[in-house]
Parts: sequence; C-alpha cells; structure tokens
Amino acid sequence: ELGKPIDELFDTFERKALAGASLGQVHLATKGDKKFAIKIQRQYLRELFEVDLGQLRQLAVFADALDVTAEGGLFDKNTQRDWLSVYEENRRLLYEEIDYENELRNAVRFRNNFDTPRFKHIRAPKVYPEYSSDKVLCMEYVPGVKITDLDKI
Repeated sequence: ELGKPIDELFDTFERKALAGASLGQVHLATKGDKKFAIKIQRQYLRELFEVDLGQLRQLAVFADALDVTAEGGLFDKNTQRDWLSVYEENRRLLYEEIDYENELRNAVRFRNNFDTPRFKHIRAPKVYPEYSSDKVLCMEYVPGVKITDLDKI
C-alpha cells in the first residue's frame, strides 16, 4: 500500500494489533526515536461496501416505488422520504469515513485549530503523510487515559 515493505519503512512494526474495530486495526511502529500508531483499513472493505450498498440501493429504489404512507402502510404521512436520496447521503458518508487521506487532512486541521496557548492542555498527534495513503494512516503515538479511569484523570 505504501510502495515498500514494512521493514524498509519502519525499524519495528508490531504485527499484533494494539486495537481493532470494524473498519480497521491500529498497530505500533517505530523509526529512530519516533513511535507511531499505524491505522490500517481492513482488507477488501471497499468491495464489501459495494456489495452491501448495492443491495441497500435496490431496497431504496423499491421503497421509493411504494406508497408506504398509504392506508394500512408501514408509516404515517410524517415519514414520507426520498429513500434514494437517503441512501446516496449515507453512501457518501460511509466512503468519507474510510478515506484515510481525508482523515489525515482533518487531523492536520484539528491540530492547527488547537495549536495555541489557550489550548496547551490539549495534545493532538502529528500525522505523517509520507507513511499514509487512502487505506493507511500514520500518526504519532500518543498514549491516553480512558475516560472511565477516574484515578488517572
């Protein structure tokens, strides 16, 4: 994904994920004295989206063809929708969510917005575009404290 083998890009790369979620996993890596959190999108995620979204689109077209607010219908007059438009908006948002280049730009914007003395108590990780792509996001590893860990907070 980044054009080179992992061992050429980083000194170390932990193959066991630090954390995982439905869309990807986070791995730790180092290069020199820098420690990174590498967010990697699950393989074939886009292809899975295409299959699922294709089926949802068919349902949206079908729902638009029905008068679901008619007497005895599923919904009342207040739930009238353009289901294809609802589908298109959700599709757009889903693909935006898995675009790590977009996430990188947002991380830079967030960091810049809070890079003032007023917000010195907020630390946002640096991102590294040279180790990132639309499916891989490399950022500075910044250990945190869980919101439920009241003793540490």
